[in-house]
Amino acid sequence: MIVAFHDMAREAPRTLHTLSPAYQRGVDAGDYEVLAVDCGSARPLPEPTVSGCGPGFRLLRMEPAASPAAAINAAVRASRGD
Repeated sequence: MIVAFHDMAREAPRTLHTLSPAYQRGVDAGDYEVLAVDCGSARPLPEPTVSGCGPGFRLLRMEPAASPAAAINAAVRASRGD
């Protein structure tokens, strides 16, 4: 899964938690990966906020001028899944 954030310091942790294995039923942590893309937020999303949600959670940081489409494309290239 790919989730793009920009200046969403309050919403990002909640959103990521809803995607965590602890919040899901019948899902193993290794069943999926989540790429959280920070699209140049004024207050960047802290890496522990993302990695603390589970082993398949990773953070990608984009330059402030990056569009949401560029961020999603970068995350697709960085993904490990099929």
